[in-house]
Amino acid sequence: MRLQTKFLLIVGIILILLFVGRACIDYQSISQTTRYNLQQQAEKVRSLLMATRRIYHHQFIDSGIPLTKKTVGFLPAHSLGKISEDYPNWDKSGFSFDNVSDKPRNPKHAADAIELDAIAYFRENKDEKLLFKPFTRDDGQQFYLYARPIWIEEYCLKCHGKRENAPEAIRQLYSSAWDYQIGDLRGILSIKLPATIYNEMLVHSITQSILLEFLGIITIFFLITVLIRRHVVHPLNHIVTTMQAFASGDYKHRVIEFKGEFGILSQEFNKMASKIYEQQENLKILNEQLEQRVIKRTSQLNDKVTELTRTREELVHSEKMAALGQLVAGIAHEVNTPLGAIRSSAETLSRIIVPTLEQFPKLFEVLAPEQQEIFFTLIEYSLQNQTILTTKEKRAAKKILIAELEQYGIEDPRNFSNTFISLGIVEDIKQYLPLLQNVHKDFIFDFAYDLSTFSRSTGNIHTAVERASKVIFALKTFSRYDSSGEKTITNLQEGLETVLTLYGNQMKSDIRLIKEYEHVPHILAYPDEINQIWTNIFHNALQAMDYKGTLKVSLSQQDNYAVIAISDSGTGIPTEIKEKMFTPFFTTKSAGEGNGLGLDIVRKIVDNHDGKIEVSTEVGKGTCFSIWLPMTCKSR
Repeated sequence: MRLQTKFLLIVGIILILLFVGRACIDYQSISQTTRYNLQQQAEKVRSLLMATRRIYHHQFIDSGIPLTKKTVGFLPAHSLGKISEDYPNWDKSGFSFDNVSDKPRNPKHAADAIELDAIAYFRENKDEKLLFKPFTRDDGQQFYLYARPIWIEEYCLKCHGKRENAPEAIRQLYSSAWDYQIGDLRGILSIKLPATIYNEMLVHSITQSILLEFLGIITIFFLITVLIRRHVVHPLNHIVTTMQAFASGDYKHRVIEFKGEFGILSQEFNKMASKIYEQQENLKILNEQLEQRVIKRTSQLNDKVTELTRTREELVHSEKMAALGQLVAGIAHEVNTPLGAIRSSAETLSRIIVPTLEQFPKLFEVLAPEQQEIFFTLIEYSLQNQTILTTKEKRAAKKILIAELEQYGIEDPRNFSNTFISLGIVEDIKQYLPLLQNVHKDFIFDFAYDLSTFSRSTGNIHTAVERASKVIFALKTFSRYDSSGEKTITNLQEGLETVLTLYGNQMKSDIRLIKEYEHVPHILAYPDEINQIWTNIFHNALQAMDYKGTLKVSLSQQDNYAVIAISDSGTGIPTEIKEKMFTPFFTTKSAGEGNGLGLDIVRKIVDNHDGKIEVSTEVGKGTCFSIWLPMTCKSR
C-alpha cells in the first residue's frame, strides 16, 4: 500500500470516526430536545384543559344553576369527557386526551391498562407530578403517554365526599366513587401523543444535521488530501526512494534538499550517508578480523557448554542413585512381601489340590442332583463374596449362625458356624439346609472350604504378582538414564506414581497419603529429571514429618501450566532458612544425611524446563512446594 494511500486512509478513518461520534452525540441531543418539545406541547394542552376545567367548574357553581340530571353534564368532569370524544373529528393525527380513573362513574372514563399503571405509579410516588413514557397500543401503533395526577381538593368533596352530603341529582345518578378525602388520587389527566410526531421531528432534525456535518467532513478531507500530497507525501516518497538505493549499497546516492522540516531531514541524511560511506570500508576490514575471533571463541564456548551439561546430568543421575540407595531396604521389603504371599499361597495349593481332586468322585456320590445344585450355589457365592470381616463382626455373625443352626437342629453348630464364616456366608443359611441335613455334611462342607481356599490362594498369587510387578516397573522406570538430551512426551501422573511406589514402604503405617489428580495432557520434558524433582521433595517431606503425618499430592492445569503441589504436615521452614534453602550445599541435616544439593537440583531442573517453583510454609503446620511446568517449552 502506498504511503499516500496510508495517510489518506488514516485521515479518512479518523474523520469517519469523528463523523460517527458527532452523529451519535447529535442523535442523543436532538432526541432529548425533540422529546422535551413533545412533552412541552402536552404540557401546554394540559395547562389549557386544567385552566378551562377549573374556571368552568367555578362558573357553574357561582352561576347558581341547579344541579339536576340534565345540568350535570355541564360539570367539567363530564363535559371534558365529551370534548375528548369529539376531538378526533377535528384532529386526525391520533392525539387524544381525557380525565380517567380506576373507579369511574362513567364507564367511558375508565382507565386502560397503561393508564392504570400510571395511576398506580402516582399512588406509590405521591410527590411525583408528571409521568411521560412511550407505549404501544394493541393495534401496534406507538404513542407517548403524558399523565398528570388529579388529587381530591376541597371543592371536589361536594360530589365525591360523603354520599349523604352530595346533591340529590348526584346521589341518584351514581352509586360509586364516594368517601374520598382531600389528598386522595381521583384519577389522572391522560394525554396520548402519537409517536409519529416525535419520529418525524427527530428524523427531520437528524437528517439536516447529518447532511451539514457530512459536507463539512468531505471539505476537510479534500483540503487535508491536498496538503498531505504536497507537503508530506512527495518529500517522503523521494526520501524513501533515496534510502532504498542507499540500503541496496549505493552509498553515493543523496537526497535533494526540501524546505522546512524535510529540508533539515534531507541535509542530516546526506551528512549521515557521507559518514557511513567512509566507515563502510573500515568495517569490511574489522569484520574479517572479528569473524576469525568469533569462530575461535564459539568453539571454546561450545566445549564448555558440553562439559557443563554432561557434569549437570551426571550430578542429577548421581543424586537419583543416592536416593535410590536410601530406598533399597524399603523396596526390598516391598518385593519380599508379595513374594512371601506367593510362596504361602503356593504351599497351600500344593497341599490341597491333589486331595481335593481325588475327593470329587465321592462328592458326586454323596450328593443328590438337587443337592449338587445347592452345593455349587454355595461355592459360587463364596467365591464372589470378598468381604473381610473384623474380629468383632465375626463374633457377632458367629452368634447369629449358631442360634440359627441350633434352631434347625444341626449337630455341632459351633464348627459349622466357623465354616460358614470362612466361606464368607453370614446370613440366609436356610437354603443350605439340605446339605446340612446330609449324613456326609462334614465331608461336604470340608470339601467346600478346600475349594474356596483353592480359589482364594490363586487370587492372592495374582494380587501379589501385580504388586511386585508394579514395584519392579517403578524401579526400572526410575533408574532409567536418558543421555539423548532431547525432551520426550512425559506423563506427569505416571512419574508421581512411580516415585510414590518406591516410597511405599516408608509411607505404609503412619503416613496418610492424599492424591488429587486432574486430567492434565502429557508435556514435553526430560522424564528422568522430572522424577528427580519428586524424589527430592518427597524425601524432604517425609523427613520433615519424621515419617508421621499427612502427605498431599495434587496435579492440575492452570492456564498453560501443569501445576504439581506437594504439601506435608511437618514442622515447616523458618524464614531465615527459607531464604537459603535453594543455595547449593546448604543443609540443616546431620552429617551423612544430605549434601545440600537436593533443592538446588530441583530449582535448576525447573528452570531448565522454563518453569517456576513456589514455596509456602508455616512453622509448626507444614510446607507446600508448587511446581509450575509449561505445557510446551523449548528444548535444551
